Amino acid sequence: TDLINVFESLQCGSRNHLRSFVFGIENAGNTYIPQFLSPEDYDAIIAGSHEQCN
Repeated sequence: TDLINVFESLQCGSRNHLRSFVFGIENAGNTYIPQFLSPEDYDAIIAGSHEQCN
């Protein structure tokens, strides 16, 4: 279960980083277009709130 916890924490951090990254790009007047995430996954992550990762 330690490996699962580490993996889940990495996923959580990645979602937070994506939100911050997109926020910064959009504040600079640009648009981010995901290259590897599906539009549905991307939209779900961006619509979410900042998460507290363990």
